[in-house]
Amino acid sequence: MGRFWKKLLLWTLIWGLVYSAALAGIVLYFGRDLPSLEQLERFRPKLATLIYDSEGKVVKELAEERRVSVPFDQIPEEFFDALLAVEDREFYHHNGVNFLAIVRAALANISAGRIVEGASTVTQQLARNLFLSFKVSLSRKIREALTAIRIERAYTKEEILEMYANQVYFGRGAWGIQAAARTYFDKDAEDLTLEECALLVWLLRSPNRYPALLQLNPEVALRRRNIVLDKMVDFGAISRERAEEAKARPLGLHTALGKVGEAPYFVEYVRQYLMEKYGSDMVYKGGLRVYTTLNTTLQGLAEKFLLEQLAKLQAESPYPDSIPVQGALVALETHTGHILAMVGGRDFEESQFNRAVQALRQPGSAFKPIIYAAAVDNGWRTIDTLLDVPITLPMPDGTVWRPENYDHTFLGPITLREAIKKSRNLATIRLLMDIQPQTVIPYARQMGITSPLRPVYSMALGTNEVTLLELTAAYCTFPNGGVWVEPTAVLRVEDREGRVLEEREHGEEREALSPETAAVMVSLLGSVMEPGGTGYGARRWYGFKRPAGGKTGTTGNFADAWFIGFTPQIACGVWVGYDQKLSLGPRKAGAAVALPVWARFMKAAHDTLGLPVVDFRMPPTVVQLDLCAETMKIATPYCPKVIHEVFKPGTEPTETCDLHHPGTGRRPAPSRRGKIEF
Repeated sequence: MGRFWKKLLLWTLIWGLVYSAALAGIVLYFGRDLPSLEQLERFRPKLATLIYDSEGKVVKELAEERRVSVPFDQIPEEFFDALLAVEDREFYHHNGVNFLAIVRAALANISAGRIVEGASTVTQQLARNLFLSFKVSLSRKIREALTAIRIERAYTKEEILEMYANQVYFGRGAWGIQAAARTYFDKDAEDLTLEECALLVWLLRSPNRYPALLQLNPEVALRRRNIVLDKMVDFGAISRERAEEAKARPLGLHTALGKVGEAPYFVEYVRQYLMEKYGSDMVYKGGLRVYTTLNTTLQGLAEKFLLEQLAKLQAESPYPDSIPVQGALVALETHTGHILAMVGGRDFEESQFNRAVQALRQPGSAFKPIIYAAAVDNGWRTIDTLLDVPITLPMPDGTVWRPENYDHTFLGPITLREAIKKSRNLATIRLLMDIQPQTVIPYARQMGITSPLRPVYSMALGTNEVTLLELTAAYCTFPNGGVWVEPTAVLRVEDREGRVLEEREHGEEREALSPETAAVMVSLLGSVMEPGGTGYGARRWYGFKRPAGGKTGTTGNFADAWFIGFTPQIACGVWVGYDQKLSLGPRKAGAAVALPVWARFMKAAHDTLGLPVVDFRMPPTVVQLDLCAETMKIATPYCPKVIHEVFKPGTEPTETCDLHHPGTGRRPAPSRRGKIEF
């Protein structure tokens, strides 16, 4: 070997050693803070918490980065074809870094005098999304390349594509292809079409800018999508004919893009529960699966009927539109306490204050059933007499309280049934004076009322403030045989791996009333729905014929209008008023304002769900008798007017009517047990 070649070989070895040492130094320097292979395998991306309705449909995603992971086989092949056609055509032929692409991009950028072409592979982009910053620098590019090589060594190509599809940002808060499919097309990733996949890949080029074009300049978005389809043809992924067919289709965006999701007040109620129990990190990053009681069909009905009523009342309002009429509705399954529907106001975007669960309002006469339940449980009977006459009570401050009835009239002696049926204030005050307010409060607590209660006589007029949800749940105690069940929105929560964190069929339950007292109350509140009762409008004007009970509620200045009622299957409460506690206007009582919403909702809800018409369950111990309407003794065949009544065992009349003798009259029906009739 000649002297020249020896020198050349020597210098080659020297420069090779220098290059290797420099390369090793770069790897050691820039690779010191890179994630280890163990970190790669343990990486847990931030996942969205999914809230499902009772049918398993996703109604909301909660996330810091809205993301839902899906496996490789649930991602359309067309998405990966479009991705590789645009971003990395040599994906299956490199080890994480495409050095030829780097050279080509450098030459193109030098020629143009600006950045016109990139050279990052899909794996490098994944590395940047997973572990590195988006700040442009030489050191970041080196770390990105080194991390990409490590990823390629740790995972298969399919695993890398799956990770990429679940990690990248598509704009509008959507991280990963499943969130993007839901955001832009309201469908799951596996149902995306060719043209939809092409559009999503285009969005990846600039997820912070391009999504705005979808609505501001859809023609530009359409052209850019079609460019992706052309690249797929050049890549050999699809035929020219298929591309042209896809080009002819519109963008097909979800019409509700950017709008508030379904049941926003209910979802916020669930979110607050989750935040309190699991914390922010789990809710917004942990990928929880939350299965709720929400029935979206009933939710839609609730929103429709309540908002229609609020719009009507707003048009009649004496106040400007800047003071909107508000309302709330909550529907519960009577035996489980499942929250089937919840509306907390007229517009969630305007006000997130949930009037179904957060607003403390005076219930007016809607509180009376709790007082009557306490009275019945302490020996009062439906046939016992109350005086509906003026009353004057001295107050501790030296003033005199002179309460009135709603219609400013007096009926004199009336039965307990007539008093609640016609919502007589003065008779109810006298009933409360007999049993005392201190007696009522424990019953209210057992029936789920947690709001502060003052033991005063004005309790009979509903002056203590409560929430709509707690009062509606209290009413469920009557058709549920005296058992109060805690209102429940969440039935099951799973973590990201599917492990069950909590599960229940219903909330806490306890016996608040005896079954016999509950049955008597069902009968009494059923009278409210009969002719002459304050709730009769539900039957007369809205055709609601099912067995039901309920009660109106109105405050003295018409600031709060209520109706709460139940069937054997569903209990529903409606409240209408202003946030500022202003008057709704003359005669805007619960029967006129809240009852129409209740009746329309309950009729449609039962019919839509196909619920059977059933009677309330009657404990076999309850005594049912036909009585003479005049003497309130057991009727004979000669009594001209007979009423059917129910009694707790041991309180029923035992004497037979001795007023009516042979002559006119009718034969009474035999005593019955097991059924309540209205």
